[in-house]
Parts: sequence; structure tokens; C-alpha cells
Amino acid sequence: GTFRIGVFGDSFGNGVWDALYHQLPRSRGYDVLRFSKEATGFTRYRQLDIEERAKAQLAAQPIDAAVISFGANDNQPLFAEGHLHPLMSAGWQRIVGARIAQFVATVRSTGAIVYWIGLPVMRDPVMDAQMQAMDGFYEQQMARLGVTFVDSRPMSLDPAGRYSAYLPDAAGVPRLMRTGDGVHMIGVGYQRLTAGTAERIARYAGRVRAAAGVPTPGPT
Repeated sequence: GTFRIGVFGDSFGNGVWDALYHQLPRSRGYDVLRFSKEATGFTRYRQLDIEERAKAQLAAQPIDAAVISFGANDNQPLFAEGHLHPLMSAGWQRIVGARIAQFVATVRSTGAIVYWIGLPVMRDPVMDAQMQAMDGFYEQQMARLGVTFVDSRPMSLDPAGRYSAYLPDAAGVPRLMRTGDGVHMIGVGYQRLTAGTAERIARYAGRVRAAAGVPTPGPT
């Protein structure tokens, strides 16, 4: 009856893992596995091939759902095929798109349903524009692959539609949710971004358990 969730990504993936670990607890029959690693991405295969890493991780620990959050390290040119491809150029999109498709195929290899969580707004305008462009590209890729894309940008804006380190909680009270670097979130901030995904996973797990005749663990 244990439903296993693998979280893949970079440092944002680490934050997403921490949030889902608390939102989908073991007491309710979930096992949230951290497969993410900081300073990784689809433009950094010369340092670490994240697809090969995922294959090894899944061979040891198959999963029922995958949550992916990459991109914070990918706003850079890509050196591949003997050429340097500028950020968001046709070559960059072709190579990164192919890597993303292969990565999604790998995480689906154990029958997992897949979710991709986009990046929040960034404090620096130049970086924010880059992240917005990449998120638009990721969303197109996910639509092509039939993967649920979660746009986290609206959840990271203040009521005026701007970047703010403080965002309203469930009661509407502003709370600190960003780190001082203007890029990352703190724990409660990641939980704000992943709340909807946690609910989606819980509903899916409920359907899977019902089809298998397995009750949901924990209090009813």
C-alpha cells in the first residue's frame, strides 16, 4: 500500500522534495524519495548526466509518481555536438528538448505518472526574463509529452503581481517565503508552490489504491 514518489531536480528540486515530504507523510502511506541534486540541469551533462543518474536511482527504487523541477542552472549556453548553442537558440531548444523527452521516458519506465513544477518569479529582472522564457519552453515540451505542467509563477507573485519575499499565507497574512538570494524559497514557500501538486498526487494515489482494493493508510 505504500505509494512511492520520486522528486528529481536541482536545488529547487531539493526544496520541492522537502515540501512534499511533509505534505504526503509516511503515516498516510507515502514514501517521498529525494532524487534531486543541486547544481545540475539539462545543460550540464558534461558535469553530470542526470538521465543516467535517474536510471540508476530507479533501478534501485522504482516509483509510482515523479515530480520534476529543473531550470535554475540552465539559463546558460549549451556546448554540444562541437558547438556552443546560445540560451534559447534553435540548437539549444532542440538538444534540451531531446534530453527532456528522454528524461521523462526514463522516469516513466516504472509506470510513474509525471508532474513538472515550473520556476517562480525571480527578483533580478534579467534572470526572471530568462526563467520565464525557459518555463514557456518547458510547458510546451510537457504538453507535447502529455505531462502535467504546474505553473508556479502566479503562486510566487504578491497581490500586486510583483516579486516579494513576503507572500500571504492561507489566512492572508504576509509571511517570509523567499531566501535572501532572490532565487530560492524557504520551506513554507516551497509548500505554497507544491500544495496543488500534493493534492493531485493524493487523488491519483487514492484512485490507484481503490482500483487495487487497498485502503488508504492512516486516519479516516
